[in-house]
Amino acid sequence: MYRHSQRGFTLLELLVVSFFICGLAFLSAFLLHPKNYQVERNNGNRWADIAAIAQAFNRYVAANGSLPAGLPTANAVIGSVTSTNFDLCKILIPTYLKEMPLDPVGGVDLSATTCADSGGLYLSGYGLRASGRTVTVEAPHAEGHVKISITRTY
Repeated sequence: MYRHSQRGFTLLELLVVSFFICGLAFLSAFLLHPKNYQVERNNGNRWADIAAIAQAFNRYVAANGSLPAGLPTANAVIGSVTSTNFDLCKILIPTYLKEMPLDPVGGVDLSATTCADSGGLYLSGYGLRASGRTVTVEAPHAEGHVKISITRTY
């Protein structure tokens, strides 16, 4: 008598292989598309920049006994491009701050030299306001719906 042997895979074998392939596809989605850390990097730079500006105010107050005259009471962009900007270069650079920090996305340096050397044009991308002896430095271009600001009373 002639016997026919059945060929093919069992249901269990098919399920194991399909789960294995789905698992590989799931893992490759994460390995081939890693998280973009650019937003966190930019916001970290913003925190460091506004902390440097706040620290420069600390050094200014320690050396002069008071805040600089004429600080804006309403939000003003730190820069020298338009009349609505507040130019911190003349006050802080290079004595209290080596160079003016620029926002990674919104900051622009339009001069070939540092702002203190020639009164060059720049737009830091950071904001400043003062109320009495309280100064707030902020990063209005923060990404990812994060509020980045430092307020200090001197």
